[in-house]
Amino acid sequence: RERHLDYFLSLAEEAEPKLLGGQAEQWLRRLEEEHDNFRTALDWDLVMAGSAKGLRLCGALQRLWLMHGHVSEGREWCTRVLGAAGAADRSVARARVQSAAGVLAYHQADYRAARALHEESLALAQALGARRMAAASLGNLGMIAADLGELASARKMHEESLAIAREVGNRNGIARSLGNLGIVASEQGDLASARTLYEESLAIF
Repeated sequence: RERHLDYFLSLAEEAEPKLLGGQAEQWLRRLEEEHDNFRTALDWDLVMAGSAKGLRLCGALQRLWLMHGHVSEGREWCTRVLGAAGAADRSVARARVQSAAGVLAYHQADYRAARALHEESLALAQALGARRMAAASLGNLGMIAADLGELASARKMHEESLAIAREVGNRNGIARSLGNLGIVASEQGDLASARTLYEESLAIF
């Protein structure tokens, strides 16, 4: 069972970066075909009272759950694994799963839970000096603020996320932050700025 968990953790982590590129469709199909194996692996991790492996697996499966519509299931796995790992776990893997749970909650329009999860993720990432993770959490918090009409707050968070993405050289993060700032500018009626931001984002993507 431990070797089974190791194998499917390795598969999920190999697939994760490829879900953003031209191979996304074939990798999503492969992950979906192995979905029962991922469930079995997560169950085993929980039987063993939680481990970093379960956190890593949840973090790697976020995009499968989101893109294939397993939102409720993914959110439940994240909650269970976070509980098993315990609050004493202060790792980047934990911050990633808090963020994953927040993203899934956001897509269910559960903004209160999503905001709390991303705030926890941000605080942990900042404490650990995990700048890339912090940028992602700021971006997610900015999206929630924008949806709730808190545009000034949303803009500030997206600007902070963009600054970190530039600092660490995360081109995907830069493009996403520019696009999110474009959304805020558009909502604020500044269409000229929105167009410029969208064009910068598009050029990178």
